[in-house]
Order: sequence, then structure tokens, then C-alpha cells
Amino acid sequence: MRYPLISIVLPCYNGASFLEKALRSCLRQTYPALEIVFVDDCSTDNSCQIAESVQQEFPDKALRILKNEMNVGLPASLNVGHRAAKGKYLTWTSDDNLLLPEMIEKLFDRLIERSADIVYADYRNINEKGEFLNRMKLQPISSVLFYNPVGASFLYKRSVYEELDGYNEALFRLEDYDFWLRASVRFQFHHIPQVLYQYRQHPGSLTHDMEINRSRKREIEGKARKLFRDFFAGLTLSMSAAEVDLQLALFLKRGVHRYTWQEMDSYLSKWQAINKTEQIFDNRLFERELLQQLSTYLHDDVSSMYNILELARKTTLWSESQLSWLDRWSVMIRNLFNLRAAPIVGRYLRLPTSTSSPSGVP
Repeated sequence: MRYPLISIVLPCYNGASFLEKALRSCLRQTYPALEIVFVDDCSTDNSCQIAESVQQEFPDKALRILKNEMNVGLPASLNVGHRAAKGKYLTWTSDDNLLLPEMIEKLFDRLIERSADIVYADYRNINEKGEFLNRMKLQPISSVLFYNPVGASFLYKRSVYEELDGYNEALFRLEDYDFWLRASVRFQFHHIPQVLYQYRQHPGSLTHDMEINRSRKREIEGKARKLFRDFFAGLTLSMSAAEVDLQLALFLKRGVHRYTWQEMDSYLSKWQAINKTEQIFDNRLFERELLQQLSTYLHDDVSSMYNILELARKTTLWSESQLSWLDRWSVMIRNLFNLRAAPIVGRYLRLPTSTSSPSGVP
């Protein structure tokens, strides 16, 4: 059997601490036709020397080393690597994360089996020492308006990258979310509910920096606002400035309760009507996500589950839903349980889990 070439792009800037392990996890994949495209973005540590040492250790493996002439940032380095890649299928990883040995093989097999354009899988978070923190159980692509459901373990056809014209180099720290958001309306996604990747959380990571740095949060907010404006414009959707701000609040998970439940219902039901007409996302899965967003909004301010459900029944989103009455109640109750009871149970059992993906980069 002839296997098509798959390229793994690995951009790096001062990633010496974990780089060797990251490279080895790529080189030890069970899939037989791989190339690794390492892109050094003018590191000032010994990242390049580490990559060259690993390259010498694996002379029979296709590890190519590219060096940017100037520091250009992550999304531009991704584009450098993707354009140089020769594979028919593409993925990328970071210098501090790990691919499990069968990741590429399993992603490829499922992509072919399901005739998908993009496949993605669950992953686990680990700490600096490689110790298990929690598992990320990812959601359907129909959740993409509200967070990044794709996460860190994925594979896509070269045509996806080419038709999207690559990663937006102006959206550093949101380049991956923007890529998936634009892809969601044009390509077929498939999720594999299996852990195939290890995402390392540590003080030096970009995700950690975004969480603690206030100026970074303001930067992300400005970029995300432009991202959504452009996305809506690309779909020729008429969204007011207030609606863009509400969308931003839902995405960033802050400032949502500045809005009344009527305003929230109006916005979510607008998307409900848009999707019924345009069929952007799977209608059933998308309506379930909209109801989850509504129940998440309501649960902090309403004293009991019964009162939340009573209020939900007054909304246009509920009354216009094409889901069965039982399915609607099931979605709301399950989400309310997760919001209220599951964290307590998780702490008691010491079994932390998460059902959504961060918006940070892999």
C-alpha cells in the first residue's frame, strides 16, 4: 500500500526546554510517510542546535530545518512551514507539546474513512513534568461560534489550507481559532473521541501568558472583535455593533451579564433563524449549542433549575426550536447539571475533566 505524504509543521521560538521531546514525538509516529518541517523564528536560545542534533540522530527520517531571516511571529511561521511542506495532508504542533505515537495514523485513517476534509481528536493536558492534569473532551464544529472546539490534535487536506489562504498573520494568538471558524462554513469536519495528543501547560506557554497578562487580554479582545466583523461580513450577515459586542462577550466568557435575557434571546434566536435558512452548521447540533449558551447565561442569576426552565420557555429560541420538547429539556438540564453539580463532583472525586477547548494555540 502506498501512503500519501503527511507534513507536520513545527514552528519554534525559544522552545529549547521541551523541543527535543516534541520532535521525538513527531519522528516516532507509526504512520510511515511523514516529513517534519521545523521553522525556527530567530530563536535566541539553542533551539536550532537541538533540532539539528535530533536531525543527525534520525538520518532516515525527513526532518527539514527552516530558519526565518527575521522574527515574524507564530502565524507567519506557520505559513512559512505550510508553504514549504510537500505533504498532501497537513498538521502542526508546538515545541512544548507531544503527539501520541498513533496520532497521525489514526487521524488519517478516519479522515479517509469518513471522507472528511478535517479531523480532530481529544487530548489531555499535562504539566511541566509531563504529569496528567485533565482530559479535553471536544465538541462538534457547530460550537465554533462560542469557543474553539477543534483544539490541538488535528489533520487536514492541503486544499483546506490553500482555499483559506493560510493563517491570518495579523491575528497572533487567535490564528488557529480564526482558521477553524473560516473553515467551519466551507469544509467537512469529523471528531474522534479519543485522546491522541498531550498539551503542556506551563508558565512559559502562550496560553498561560494570555490568561495572566491584562494587556494581552485587551489585545485579544480587539483582534477578536475584528475577526467576528470580518467573519460576519464574509457570510454577508448584517450584524449591529451591539450584536458584535455580545458575540465577543460570549466568546471571551466575560461581560455577558451586561445584557438582559431578552437581548441574549434576540441574538441567539437570530442565529437560529440564520442557520435554518443558510444551513451553515448541522441544525440539530447547532440548536443544542444555542440552548446550552442560553442555559449557561441564565444559571448564575436564577435561583433554581425549575425557574431557569420556566424562563427559557418564554424565549423565542425555545419556542422556535426544531428539537423535540424532550430533547430541549434534556439539553438544558444536562448543561445545568454540568455547570452546578459536575465541578463539585469532580473536586470530590479528584477527576477533573473539561468539555470545551481553549482558544489558545496548540
